[in-house]
Amino acid sequence: MGKKIKRQKFPLLNKSIQYKFLAIVVIYGTIIAISMATALFLPDIIAMNNENLSQEMRTAAAQRTIAFHTRVWPSLITLVCIFALHSFRVLLRIFGPMYRFRVTFSEISKGNIALRVKLRKKDYLKEEAEKLNEMLDVLREKWGSVQAYNQEALESLSVLEQTSKKGSEDIEDHQKLLEEHRTILEEVMSQTRYFRLSDEVKEQQAAAPQGE
Repeated sequence: MGKKIKRQKFPLLNKSIQYKFLAIVVIYGTIIAISMATALFLPDIIAMNNENLSQEMRTAAAQRTIAFHTRVWPSLITLVCIFALHSFRVLLRIFGPMYRFRVTFSEISKGNIALRVKLRKKDYLKEEAEKLNEMLDVLREKWGSVQAYNQEALESLSVLEQTSKKGSEDIEDHQKLLEEHRTILEEVMSQTRYFRLSDEVKEQQAAAPQGE
């Protein structure tokens, strides 16, 4: 039996971005914690420094402040840490698909289009993954057609070469082979025209024959 691979609960797929998001979460959580603490402590701090109040009231305010310090701060710090870890965990549902997209783009740049993006059940960006898979399906279909027509073109060219060497075939047969070869090449062009270039490049290509 193979050794079972233990999945990491908090994997680092893109350190720079993940650490930035974690820092943002911690900063916002700290701001919220300080705001809550200020709302709790400020009235008693003001009461402690108010000389117009009786000594008993100021002492009670001081006692409440000490009690708040022992109870509130540990709770707030714990909440910030839990919130940060939970947010980090949730963000993995975005970073996981992004990592898979990056791997897919790298494979496409190497010429590998025989792949599909598979996400986990709870991952986000599923619509984007579906669109990427649709793009790969179209690429495979069109490129498969181009390869098939190229093969037919090579076979047709071989037949043309053989008939040219013989030199005794009927001109009509030779013309028929040329027409078949042209038809195959037109199909290849039809498949490749599916992938449009930029408008500027298309305009240059359209204008080139007119200048000749």
